[in-house]
Amino acid sequence: MKFVLLLSLLVPSFANALDFSIGAGGSVYTTVMDGFWYDQALPHTLTGFGNPDQPFTPSWRVSVAGDISEVWKWRAAYVAPGVIHSDAIAVVPDASYDNKNHVCLVHPCIPLYRFVGSGTANGVALTGEYHEHKIAAGFGVYLFSLRFRMDTYGYAPGGTGGANHGHYETSGTVHIGPTTNLCWRRGRSEVRLDYFLTCVNNRCKSEIIPQPIWRSFHVFTYNWRF
Repeated sequence: MKFVLLLSLLVPSFANALDFSIGAGGSVYTTVMDGFWYDQALPHTLTGFGNPDQPFTPSWRVSVAGDISEVWKWRAAYVAPGVIHSDAIAVVPDASYDNKNHVCLVHPCIPLYRFVGSGTANGVALTGEYHEHKIAAGFGVYLFSLRFRMDTYGYAPGGTGGANHGHYETSGTVHIGPTTNLCWRRGRSEVRLDYFLTCVNNRCKSEIIPQPIWRSFHVFTYNWRF
């Protein structure tokens, strides 16, 4: 009975010392480089990479934070950065394309393949944050599960392709990368910009094929604190 009474006193106090928040917004991914699952000089559509038609993909996050000192907080957040989509025509092999000058090196520019992919990198961000009045900035690590799939098709100009179909999908292995953030707070509202660098040096060593089309992403969210 005494133990139950002690818990009834400690749990509310511990919960009150924590800062819970939930947020929603959009993410913008950055590509690894021209020639990596798409050729800039050839037809391509990339959704969620800042292009004018579909610049971002919807995202959300939930987090819990606690005090380390008067100005420092620790934070653990689950981040869902949204799903990107790509549909691109590219020449094969890679040696037939100059990704620096963005031109095909063979004439005619064949053989062409169509690459159709999608993916995301949901994960947990563990960060330390420095708070000064209404502004806060932080850094830490991002533990994420890489989800990316790519379908390849033989392609002929004027057609959709279909021959030589190949399918590749990541294993879902957990990877780690750095993250930084900046936020502005007013009352219970918080506007955050988080940056996540995935597959450092453009490589997730356990994912030989396919490595994702993105290198990093920014997540912009409006958050409400409880």
